[in-house]
Amino acid sequence: MTASEQKQLCWVCGGSLSRYLQLGPVRINSCRRCDHLTARPPPVGEPGSDYHLSYDQTRFLSALTATRRRQAKDIMAALSRHGADSDILDYGCGRGFFLEACMETGLRALAGADTSDLAISHLRGLGLETIRVEADNSLVSDWTALSFVPKTITFLDVIEHFPDDMVATFSSWLARLPRQTRFFVFKVPCRDGVLFRASRCVSLLGVSRPITQLFQIGTFPPHLQYFSSMSLRLFVKNLGLAIVEEWGDPDVEPDKLRDRAPTMRILPPALVSSTASLMIRCGRTLGLLDSRIVLAVRG
Repeated sequence: MTASEQKQLCWVCGGSLSRYLQLGPVRINSCRRCDHLTARPPPVGEPGSDYHLSYDQTRFLSALTATRRRQAKDIMAALSRHGADSDILDYGCGRGFFLEACMETGLRALAGADTSDLAISHLRGLGLETIRVEADNSLVSDWTALSFVPKTITFLDVIEHFPDDMVATFSSWLARLPRQTRFFVFKVPCRDGVLFRASRCVSLLGVSRPITQLFQIGTFPPHLQYFSSMSLRLFVKNLGLAIVEEWGDPDVEPDKLRDRAPTMRILPPALVSSTASLMIRCGRTLGLLDSRIVLAVRG
């Protein structure tokens, strides 16, 4: 048990924690000050195989690919607006959706870091540089394996898998980075989103599968953290970084929701897609979207 758990304090802001939800043996705690969510105990044991093989490789993967490629173009556009679109390392690069989008713009000083053999093999097949991360939640600061020093490091759907206290972990890592490394992108799941809120509501009615899937309970790697807009901003601020741009994203395509959420497949496709479209439009209007992305810079 960590010190923050013993004191029942939030690692992001120091606020007090209270129980938000109980999903079997997994307790979800919520911070009363910044609304950050943490899952305790860790929802799953050690992986049995490459984590990319833990989910459906057909419909789910196809739907995920569509969303990640759209998001990658938005992130690249933001990097370009701030002069951060060169010498990029994608940490936790996965199947390389973001790096492939970078390549399509003509960039070549690109690299990916991951624990997955499948991810590393895929990137090498694309002719990209790689760093093999040997342990989950470890941060690499030795760039001797690369032909360039990263100017920008992206963490896209990565840090929610880290245990706390991430402020101490990342602060120590940042202090070891060369000064050329200035820009950082964090993309995280956000509890503010309309789909998360809907999943929370149906869980109170006894239908827990949607929110169980959002926390990735029973799969590897699980979500140990679920951010709010406030907790993400505080995390970045606590690292001494300045946010230069931030935005929300629905994190799903309306016509692909049935493929991402198997519980929806009992419903007619037109009903699911039209309802999802309406929810996402409302989410955009109200600023309540299911992922949050920040581009930050250090001085």
